Amino acid sequence: MCRMARHILLLLGLIGAMGGGDSFAAAPPRATRALRGSASDGARRLLVQAVADLEAGRREQAAAQLAELVTLTRTRGSLAVEVRYNFAKALYRLGYFHAALAEFEAVLEQGSASKFYRASLEWCLFIGRKLSDDTLVNKVLVKYKEDQFPAQYRDEFLFKLARHHYTQAFFAASMQRAKFQAPPSALEDDDGISFEEDLFGDREDKWLRRQSQRQRASRETPSKARRPGRNDGGEELSFGEDLFGEEVSSSGQRPSGGRGRNKQPYVLAQRLLDRVSVASSFYPRAQFLKGLLLVQRKQENEALKAFKTVIEVTGQAENEAPETEDRSREQLRELAFFQLARLHFGARQPSFSIFYYRRVDQDSLQWLDALYEASWAEYRLGTYERALGNLLTVHAPFFEDVYFPESLILKAVIYYENCRYRDAEQIIEAFMTKYEPLLVRLNEVFEKKKSLGDWYQYFSMARVDREPASGSDDSLNQMIQRIMLSDPEVRRLSGAELELTDELRNLRRLAREPMFTTKVYMARVIERLEQLHRLLSDSAGGAVARKLRTERISIKTLIAQALRIQVETAKAEEGRLEASLNQRNQRPRRIKKAPMNWGDDEKLVWPFKGEYWRDELGTYELSLVRTCR
Repeated sequence: MCRMARHILLLLGLIGAMGGGDSFAAAPPRATRALRGSASDGARRLLVQAVADLEAGRREQAAAQLAELVTLTRTRGSLAVEVRYNFAKALYRLGYFHAALAEFEAVLEQGSASKFYRASLEWCLFIGRKLSDDTLVNKVLVKYKEDQFPAQYRDEFLFKLARHHYTQAFFAASMQRAKFQAPPSALEDDDGISFEEDLFGDREDKWLRRQSQRQRASRETPSKARRPGRNDGGEELSFGEDLFGEEVSSSGQRPSGGRGRNKQPYVLAQRLLDRVSVASSFYPRAQFLKGLLLVQRKQENEALKAFKTVIEVTGQAENEAPETEDRSREQLRELAFFQLARLHFGARQPSFSIFYYRRVDQDSLQWLDALYEASWAEYRLGTYERALGNLLTVHAPFFEDVYFPESLILKAVIYYENCRYRDAEQIIEAFMTKYEPLLVRLNEVFEKKKSLGDWYQYFSMARVDREPASGSDDSLNQMIQRIMLSDPEVRRLSGAELELTDELRNLRRLAREPMFTTKVYMARVIERLEQLHRLLSDSAGGAVARKLRTERISIKTLIAQALRIQVETAKAEEGRLEASLNQRNQRPRRIKKAPMNWGDDEKLVWPFKGEYWRDELGTYELSLVRTCR
């Protein structure tokens, strides 16, 4: 579940980044020159001069004049709104986007009757394109009606607002699910293990089975999809289970997902997405987000249609899009394949799942995740050679910094099920050697970190631009850093905090310039940003604490599984020894398999001795010469 939730967050970041920034051709609205009032009004003359300086490129001088005017005209109605609007523009052009956003928000609060209302909405949109994280901008825009947005940007507004509602609902559901996560009790469980039941989530809980039956009975469409192929078993397609790995709690209650109090934001987000024009460049992203939303609402069949629409639309526009947008469309297309693969895997259709996983290109950011998850699908089908070949790539030295602890557990299970007990033991020993010290270190970290400020300090040391901590435990420190930075929420807050830190530093420097004769209002602007920075810091600390807490539970669970594999392996070896002494075959007998005979001139059977070639990654299949299957 944690890995799936992490990917959802990663996907949200990717689809939000596509097509943003300076790739838009539209320019911000020009300054309004309709200045009214008496020519003898001193404030009006200062405003005219400040706007002239701003248009002439004298931005700092204009900002100084406008900052003084904000204080002088704060009680003058429309003139005060006009001054703050132009002050916000000056801050934007100086690169102080967070400060500009606060000023534009003040203008928007005056209501739609203001002549600067629509222009301020546009400027907020442009600020969102400049920031690495537009969450703060979306929180401003969500307060206003969609029909008030300028028509030329309406599709973009609709998409951003829908993404905002979806993200808020998703995080609320994630926090709710976290309350149901109990520490694993398997460490004290010594009653053996059954690989056909609950170790890897095969067992269907009675409560979950009843819910599945109720959902299937309540479906309006009577037709059912069938699972094709001999290996798939030909059973009915059931979407009653949670495709993204939600767990049933130890108390027997199911965490709230796309239902209950979180249902309304999902419904609102879907309505916004349905209003995005088919001809818009945001339409493929809107359909992708709609697919994610439908999964959360337990409407997986509709989600399949949405993801296939993404593939169809991006395929049609592949040769029509400008070169700068071509890669973004290709990334979105691969993300759609990735989600289709997960949907079919969750529906117990591993053959379809593997088909879509293979459509993820090797140059994609999701390729290694797709290869790892395809290993589980191969394992479900019983094609162990391909599963081990995929894991061989995942464990290649090219990816030694990638964090996949579950892959060793899967590898050990495959060897165990093929009666390669000694190999399984060696894999488990390697896992314990690597991850037991990590659990100890995480426990030490949680003993020391008490407040959000402590976690924020720890978060600061984990940034990409910092050097790893030195010392004898450097490998553990680097592993923890990679865990934290693998979380999209941590990366998002990291980028936002770095941007705001730089903006604050530059704004303080600007406020000290001699041209700012009246520093009262600039001090207020800086104070607001400092408050926002503290909120971001606390949010970052909370995100790091949640990530490491979740990972600590995950490591505990994996170590418990590893210990149980060791116990079961020891039992299997003991049973084989007793069978040999008693001359009875109480365990599956060993089978020697002949080396693979490919019959394909493009592939070779080659003895693997630890060497890797980049062009062969992802194509390996490992031959099990000794097995009991």
